[in-house]
Amino acid sequence: MQSSHSKIIGGHEVYSASLRTDILPLFDRKYSNVLDVGCSTGNTGVMLKDRHLCDFVTGIELFEETAKVAKTRLDVVIVGPVEAALNQIADHSQDCILCLDVLEHLVDPWSVIKALGNKLKTDGIIICSIPNVRHISVLFNLIFLGRWQYTDSGILDRTHLRFFTKASCRQLASLRGFTLENIHGRLGPKSRLLNYLSLGIFRNFLFGQYLTRSRKVSDASNGGVN
Repeated sequence: MQSSHSKIIGGHEVYSASLRTDILPLFDRKYSNVLDVGCSTGNTGVMLKDRHLCDFVTGIELFEETAKVAKTRLDVVIVGPVEAALNQIADHSQDCILCLDVLEHLVDPWSVIKALGNKLKTDGIIICSIPNVRHISVLFNLIFLGRWQYTDSGILDRTHLRFFTKASCRQLASLRGFTLENIHGRLGPKSRLLNYLSLGIFRNFLFGQYLTRSRKVSDASNGGVN
């Protein structure tokens, strides 16, 4: 997982343009039109084009100064909140949608996922990365120290409005009309060591976030993964 950190652009604290190489295994084929929600300065979109995984990238970016950079790199960039920006995206026009560290910032991520589904073609995919509030660092501070302390970045980023566990990530990525095909977390070096020493008992408490891939189906039936 590529870490994100924040910086100041145009007087606003925003996430820096981390290159999300961790999503590459979720691309099972080329998806011509990609919509990157929260595209920052466009690094991930550029990577996908350079690797011939897509032809055209549309970005949505909340912050004007960050969007100015993205506009020099992506094909189209829409500035503003996703809820309003989606009005400028044609229905059934996208093959792939990225929501990387975005949904936890929204008042109603469930409605946004449904709206994004209208922008996807049948058999298109949506890839999400969502922080895991069940992480051991959060639980230790809450249970043993009585602390729920917001920070400038990370799982308890002060701009997060919604919090998710693996179960609620699965639920969000399995909304009506989508088949959840993949959900997994990645362990860093320290977490891998702790996972090994604990014989995997604490595995689900060591993931900082989950990555999901859901596919739009032509009917309302949903599948699932374990």
